[in-house]
Order: sequence, then C-alpha cells, then structure tokens
Amino acid sequence: MWQEQSGGPVPAWLRLPEATLKTVAAWLLSATWADSYAYWTDHAGTLSSPDAPVALAEYALVSPDSARQHQALRERILAEGADVVFPRPMLDDQLAEWLRCSGWKESQQYLRDHPDLLRTTAPPSAPLTHDALLHVSRSHGITAAHRLLRDREALQSYLRRALDAGDANSLLHAAGIEGEVFGDRLSSFAHAQVGMILAGATDGITPEELVDLAAAAPEEVRGRLVREISALSVRHADRSPDLWLRLVRAPVEAG
Repeated sequence: MWQEQSGGPVPAWLRLPEATLKTVAAWLLSATWADSYAYWTDHAGTLSSPDAPVALAEYALVSPDSARQHQALRERILAEGADVVFPRPMLDDQLAEWLRCSGWKESQQYLRDHPDLLRTTAPPSAPLTHDALLHVSRSHGITAAHRLLRDREALQSYLRRALDAGDANSLLHAAGIEGEVFGDRLSSFAHAQVGMILAGATDGITPEELVDLAAAAPEEVRGRLVREISALSVRHADRSPDLWLRLVRAPVEAG
C-alpha cells in the first residue's frame, strides 16, 4: 500500500517490530546508569540489532536529546563493550547520590557500600569537605576520614602531620573541613594559603586578608597559627619567602 500510494520504497521505520520499539523506549526511560546497564545486558540482542538505530531515529522526533545520547552510547557499546562503557557514568550517578546524603553517618555508610567512589574526585561545585573525605579515605580509611568531621582534635592531629610533612594536598583538604564543618574561617584560610605556597600556586594569595579574621579569633588560635606558619617558613624558606613573612605578620598585627 505504501509503495502504491507514494511510489517510493518502504521506509525503514514501517518495518520496525513493535517489540523493538517497546524495548528501545524502555531503555530510553532507564532511571539511572545502573538501570541502563542492567537493561542493556538483558536486551543486548535487540538493542544491538540493525532495527535499534531506526527506532532511536523515530524517538528522536519526540525526545531528541535522549535519543541522540543513547545512539552515541549504543555506538560506543558496540565498539568498546558494555563493561567498558558503563562503569564511568554509573560512578557519576553514585557520586551524585553520595553528595545528597543527609548526614555524615549516612555518608560514611554509603562510601563503605560503594568503595569504587574512592577512585574519583568530587566535582568543583561540591563542598570542599566531600573532596577531603575522598582524599583522606584513600590514605587513612573511610572511618578515619569521617572522624575528622566529628573530632576537632583528630583533625588537628591530621593537620600537624600534614604540616610536619609539608603536604600541600592534605593541608588544603583539612582547610576545607576547618571552614565548612567547624566554622573556623581563620585557620581554614591560613592553612589554605600555606597549602597553596607549598604547592607552588601562589597567584592570588593575599595574607593581609587574615588580619580581620584574626582580630575576631581567640588569642590561642592566633598563636598556634603563628607557630605553625613560622616553623614552615623556616623549613621551606626557599619558597616565596615574602609570602611567609606576610602570613606570619597577619595574625600578629591583628593582636
């Protein structure tokens, strides 16, 4: 009838089995990447058949972004294999779910249940504390990392070890916890600047901004920071000596 009425060949979509249309539609509606992976595994024959891209082209008329995404995904799966393609987006799903945990206890359990998250890093938009948790968990374990959020003395011990080692990365992560969890903006800002100096990322460091923060902080905190920064400035005097001096002066001037 099509050929009689149009005078042209029968289009590919007209020959599509209904079962293929339903299978492709269900794959497009997968709620998560894990669901998508499981559905592909269960329906690999249909989804890898020549009819599948025809169905995707039809669904592109009503859901173009999703159809294009799945067409590209299908091509990658056929070229590289599902076991290679799916783990990365599945990990992104887990990371997003972990960031939505309602408390640190839930966060700790989620990391235990999804240890593959330790292979990734939190996105730039995430709180600094979450990237710190991943960093510390990789080297000290998940329990020890979450203890830093509950026990200020544990965090201070971690900081002392980082200061003694001149570990810029650990200092930057600890600074995030100090500011976001404990509300200690002075220590957080000072340790972040120290970490940046040790990392060689000195652009934009402004020690003078510490003065106002230091003026509102207890004398004990100011004294501790002066001692910490002074000790580091001696051990790493070859790295931006002018910045070390300005960092030491800022808490002193506030007093």
